[in-house]
Amino acid sequence: MAFDNDEFNRWEAGQKLALKLLKAKYSAVTAGGALDFPDSVSSAFRTVLTDKTIDDSFRAQMFRFPSENFLAEEIDLANPDAIHESFVWFKKSLASALRKELAPIAFRPRDKDFDIDIKAQGRRAIRGIAIDFLASLEDPDVVALCYSEAKTASTMTEVLTALAVLAKSDTPER
Repeated sequence: MAFDNDEFNRWEAGQKLALKLLKAKYSAVTAGGALDFPDSVSSAFRTVLTDKTIDDSFRAQMFRFPSENFLAEEIDLANPDAIHESFVWFKKSLASALRKELAPIAFRPRDKDFDIDIKAQGRRAIRGIAIDFLASLEDPDVVALCYSEAKTASTMTEVLTALAVLAKSDTPER
């Protein structure tokens, strides 16, 4: 996943890796056990996140994982609470492992002027992903950033990202 030259193959490998880990966590949760987040997984996603030769739009897409509904379809007699717990664990674990790489993306200044070109869209997309992942760690600086963005953002993408994070937070800013 981390080093394939074909972007679709990279994306598909990332999806399969995430799904495999989510299924393993689901099994652990339903059996009453625990599962450590593998360093190899965070390392693979770190490589994608820090590779400057990869377009920002694609990097953002690499961090959009199969949905809870998709996982439920893959499991016989799915337990929604265990599925949700698995997804929360996955996101928090990956965000924690990649905090150092995600923070500069989340806290970089927004583009001054609105632009609809693909590069600007990609910058907004990867920044939104970074903010969302860091917010899963209940970082007060991210909540403050989102509160400010909700009031001052110049694009719908930025406003929606900020509002989505605030809606999920258990803070007065919500």
